[in-house]
Amino acid sequence: MRSPVIYIFFNRPEVTRRTFAALREQRPARLYLIADGPRPDNPSDAVRCAETRALIDDMLDWDCEITRDYSAINLGCGRRIVTGLTAAFALLGEAIVLEDDIMPHPGFFAFCDDQLDEHRDDPHIHAISGFQPLGRYAPSCGPVVPSTFIGIWGWASWQRAWAVYRFDIADTWKNDAFRQGVRDYLRNDLNFLTHSRNFDELTENKVNTWDFQ
Repeated sequence: MRSPVIYIFFNRPEVTRRTFAALREQRPARLYLIADGPRPDNPSDAVRCAETRALIDDMLDWDCEITRDYSAINLGCGRRIVTGLTAAFALLGEAIVLEDDIMPHPGFFAFCDDQLDEHRDDPHIHAISGFQPLGRYAPSCGPVVPSTFIGIWGWASWQRAWAVYRFDIADTWKNDAFRQGVRDYLRNDLNFLTHSRNFDELTENKVNTWDFQ
């Protein structure tokens, strides 16, 4: 594989062992590791976070340039992943992103390599998603389906695209002109309803996440 890989994990050594083993088979030459710190109200986190980080070190048995972006405190699922990805894309320029609970298909990495190369300079393409929920669906346009949704269960992108990402969207989403712009872009009322529900939950602090944005 040619692309750098960003691997995100936390406190689940059992899950991490399986998915990192799949990544290990690919032997990426550049690896950026992101981990959140233990939650202060969860007594087992300190041990489990340390155990998971040690597991990663034990499995890193190939020649690889590694960046460890490990937080000493708990930032939460949303802010920790965003701060990590922002630093990672700024450093790497582009990368494949894999979280600890995503088991990649063997062909996933080559697919991302090729798609990152093909769309690197296309400002209309913001990410490559390896997630295919459509079963045996075979689109007439070929093996890649353009979409206004991004599946973050195994994906890849570039610094140029991540640079326009915004974590805090509450003020923007309250703007009527912006909401109409989203509706016009999606050109589908069901899609807009789905996004609206997600963005409303974010602005009301009902969810702590990074991917809706």
